[in-house]
Amino acid sequence: MITRLERMGGKHLIIVSYGPKHLIDDEWVYNKADIDEASMVWAQDMETAQNCKLIEYFKDRHIWSLEADKDQPIPNLQPYPRKLCQ
Repeated sequence: MITRLERMGGKHLIIVSYGPKHLIDDEWVYNKADIDEASMVWAQDMETAQNCKLIEYFKDRHIWSLEADKDQPIPNLQPYPRKLCQ
């Protein structure tokens, strides 16, 4: 997934959601120390209003939604529905 995003180029914000049976030790959200300059920023999904504030702050990035706990071999990475923030 990281390789796919790197090949796309540009900067990315990935909003990660977890299911109700998520294992606490199975964390997806890790970031570099200089988060503003990182090519990828990972964030936990919050309520829509908070997600929209984060999206506004990182407005120069491709915004993605990742469902980390879906029962599939590769987690579901989709464009984040920006219309929720309008």
